[in-house]
Amino acid sequence: MMKLYSDRDGCKFFLAVEKTKKNASLSIDRVNYLSGYLLELFFSNGKIKKVDLKNFLLKAQNPMTAKYRNLKLFKKVKIENGDLSWGKNGEMDLSAGSLYKWKEQER
Repeated sequence: MMKLYSDRDGCKFFLAVEKTKKNASLSIDRVNYLSGYLLELFFSNGKIKKVDLKNFLLKAQNPMTAKYRNLKLFKKVKIENGDLSWGKNGEMDLSAGSLYKWKEQER
């Protein structure tokens, strides 16, 4: 599984991590596509967040991530093992923990 991290400068990057009980405690139970790159996430702890991935995707330089700027592909988001996933074999995965900390969409 790939986990999304941020460095001190706010640059986001992925690292391969093994899913353990410690980082498996928080999961995404449901995802709703809203519009553009905005998703509504329902977490296992009852929290509901709206997360906009537009800036993340626009800044992505990795072609495997950048291809999800295409809304037709982006809308095919699914939940695998409690995390968001796109494509075959998790071409792009975002962990529940990372998304939980993501700045929520302003209402």
